[in-house]
Amino acid sequence: MGAFFVYMLKTAVCLVVFYLFYRLLLSKETFHRFNRVVLLAMVVTSCIIPCIELTAYYSTDLNRSLLTFEEMMEFQHTEVIEEETPVFHWQSIVLSVYFLGVVFFAVYKLISLIQMFRLFRKGECMSDADGVKVLVYNDERFSPFSWMNYVVLSRKDYAENASTVITHEKAHIHMRHSIDILIIDICIVLQWFNPAIWLLKQELQNIHEYEADEAVIRKGVDARKYQLLLIEKAVGTRLYSMANSFNHNSLKKRITMMCKRKSNKWAMLKCLYVLPLAALAVTAFARPEVSSSLNEISNSKVSEISDLIKSESVKNEVVKEDTSQVFRIVEEMPEYPGGTDACMKFLGDNIKYPENAKKNGIEGRVIAQYIVGKDGEISNIQIVRGVDPEIDAEAKRVIAMMPKWKPGKQRGQNVRVYYTIPVTFRLNKNSDAVNRQTSGSTPQVVSPDQEFTVVEEMPKFPGGPSAAQEYLAKNVKYPAEAYNKGIRGRVIVQYVVEKDGSISNVKVVRGVDPLLDAEAVRVIKSMPKWEPGKQRGQNVRVKYTMPVTFSLQ
Repeated sequence: MGAFFVYMLKTAVCLVVFYLFYRLLLSKETFHRFNRVVLLAMVVTSCIIPCIELTAYYSTDLNRSLLTFEEMMEFQHTEVIEEETPVFHWQSIVLSVYFLGVVFFAVYKLISLIQMFRLFRKGECMSDADGVKVLVYNDERFSPFSWMNYVVLSRKDYAENASTVITHEKAHIHMRHSIDILIIDICIVLQWFNPAIWLLKQELQNIHEYEADEAVIRKGVDARKYQLLLIEKAVGTRLYSMANSFNHNSLKKRITMMCKRKSNKWAMLKCLYVLPLAALAVTAFARPEVSSSLNEISNSKVSEISDLIKSESVKNEVVKEDTSQVFRIVEEMPEYPGGTDACMKFLGDNIKYPENAKKNGIEGRVIAQYIVGKDGEISNIQIVRGVDPEIDAEAKRVIAMMPKWKPGKQRGQNVRVYYTIPVTFRLNKNSDAVNRQTSGSTPQVVSPDQEFTVVEEMPKFPGGPSAAQEYLAKNVKYPAEAYNKGIRGRVIVQYVVEKDGSISNVKVVRGVDPLLDAEAVRVIKSMPKWEPGKQRGQNVRVKYTMPVTFSLQ
């Protein structure tokens, strides 16, 4: 439903632009049949243009594409809880109002059509020549009109002006004007909110009357007498908006057009101005600034209106202040001052292996979780997975000593974020020295084909994390189809950094959309050789995980 409404919005914009073009350049010209074709072509073109998509790639900035050490460990050892997607309630309200309007006008037009066909069954048929039925009524409330192959007029008009009136209405019938009105009325049902479609119908009805008036004059009817008849019938009541009425209310325009000098046929070339307008509309709708905004409405549903009553809405691209909310994954994760290496050094310098644990040969990895506050303070330290009470307590003690972190951010605002970090306590079997690291257990034997997840020296992109981010930002190309549809999110890619630094075994661990997933894999495969990871001084194969975030800006 939302996608259809977005299509209607785009169509509405096209109709407004084309109507203004017609009104300024063609509405005063006298080649009526040509103008009629142009108006109908504008309606059709307005329906086609929103369906056109430009095939292109757009470059876009990537929000923090590299995976920090903590995130890598969290993805492999803990369950990631997604942030709840906001519900855009205002789009649902607009969508509901739109479809209520569609239903109202559809019922209104249907009732008008039913009443008109009921009227046809009650009239006295005075003629049935050339497939045109002339129906006469005693009721004089309405002015003569025609619809499809029916001509309706009062008995008084039939007695006094039958020839002229019937000639006029038959011109409407032979030129299929009723079909034009039917097409425009269907558009009005769908575009009821758009003033341009109502004005286009008025222009089209004017053209219909101009054509019918010309047909009457060509039949030899005196123009002055015909104009006086129009003035006389101008006071009649027009009962059916879908019909072609003899006393169409643009009387002044009709008389002016009858007296006007014929336009030069070269003036028809003005219609060529519509081509750059159409190209401009296609380009505008293909722009990501437009498509991403409309996509918010496209993803909405009419049923979401009920959610507005039950819950508080989160406004588009704004995070409401909620001091109790704690995120697990945000656009900009918290960072230790100086980065991952500085964090590892801090832990290595400050952790003291408990004597009892050392004597008893207790070792293992403690998984600790804590909250990095909006000001970077560490709080709520908990042991998610412990090894020994003394070792667990030591891990908590050192984490509590950490300096303030750079806080995490979501949509530009500092937020509270859960952070998980592993602290591995391992005894060196060859001495009494304590080996403390944050990178996990180390095997005693390094196999040539073994894939490590964490090693003593992790692989590095040439130039470091900032260079990797810059590489991704320059080389990731947002797929046009995904960009136009407003598809965004974080693709988690896993791969192996080989002993020579080359990349292999690239696969998507958590995808967003096939288009974005494929682009993330492509750009990871295209990366230059890394500095390989090392274990016990030897180059080893290391499994690496990296997120590539696609965000619309």
